[in-house]
Amino acid sequence: MTSKTTTQKALAAGGIILATAIWGSSFSIIKNALTSITPLWFVSLRFSISIIILALICAKRFKHMNKGLLKEGIIIGIPLSLSYIFQNLGLMNTTASNTAFITSTYVVIVPFIMWLVYRKIRPANFIIAIVTLGGLALLSFNESFHIASGDIITLGCSLMLAIHMVILGRYSKNHDTFLLTFIQVAMVAVVNTILALIIEPLPVIANFSSEIVGSLFYCAIFPTIVCYLIQTSAQKILSPISVSVLLMGESIFGAFFGWVLLDEVFSTSQFIGAAILVICMVCSVLLDYFPRRSKQQDLSKDNPPG
Repeated sequence: MTSKTTTQKALAAGGIILATAIWGSSFSIIKNALTSITPLWFVSLRFSISIIILALICAKRFKHMNKGLLKEGIIIGIPLSLSYIFQNLGLMNTTASNTAFITSTYVVIVPFIMWLVYRKIRPANFIIAIVTLGGLALLSFNESFHIASGDIITLGCSLMLAIHMVILGRYSKNHDTFLLTFIQVAMVAVVNTILALIIEPLPVIANFSSEIVGSLFYCAIFPTIVCYLIQTSAQKILSPISVSVLLMGESIFGAFFGWVLLDEVFSTSQFIGAAILVICMVCSVLLDYFPRRSKQQDLSKDNPPG
């Protein structure tokens, strides 16, 4: 592995960790905003603002738009859009802590989808994914955890996120990062706007305080534009499994900002869970730095010359 490749992987991993911090900060902001605006309309407006900003950024890049990019961007955007639908529908019938834990189980699903698509996976990836799930359980588990219809629906969200991760890893290398991000964001905006018009009442203008507007613009710029640009760029370098495990840091940052902004407190088990997640993130990244051993290498070791 060249030093350039090593540096690129380190920067990509650092970018994903930065994205998890930004996404983690958004939980507390969105929680406050949802007291004045319904979930689907918040997502719709958030991503619509992102589209406008990205359109200005990508103005000179649109000449490079082609059918292949549009087609693959839509394919990537479909599971991402569905993940927001399942997550919001699930939230209507379960708790936020249940949703956080079940959504994060996509880290376990990613290796299986990778195996189905490529028929190639390291056993260590499965071990890391399972241990990560245990850490997430400790971080999110509480006495009210139960099986509800919303929990089952939210499993659809985790499945869609896992599919999005794998498809993005496959197609992101072929296209311009900004244009691909624009199409994904546009898909989420369009799908959620249509659903909001069907399911939810129109937002009340009087409820749009400066705090709500600020929350919308913050979420449109940082957790949406910045984070998806980072993820799309990073997945040109890192494997979907490494990215999925690194993204588990979102739970840690979400809990941290919940403590800072909402006075939420960690229990002992949550501290243990957070520590497990950090260890899993480090192991996932380190695994990518070690080359896969071939069968011939193993045979050479078992049967040395002479």
